[in-house]
Amino acid sequence: MAVDMAEPHEIEINIDDMTGEITLIVNGVKGQSCHDIAKIFNDALGSVQEISRTNEYYERPDKTKIKTQLKT
Repeated sequence: MAVDMAEPHEIEINIDDMTGEITLIVNGVKGQSCHDIAKIFNDALGSVQEISRTNEYYERPDKTKIKTQLKT
């Protein structure tokens, strides 16, 4: 997972005190990285009931980080 930390990111977690339902909103992260971040919380918190993608999910990330190693 590569996320450009130079840009502001926000993770909002809301817990319904009546039902215990948790809503996670990731803002400021474009593309698949948003899902990758949410998955960390989903794995820790339990089963996912619903996934809604914002417009940011469908945007291309501003920067792509590629890590490679050359063998000689």
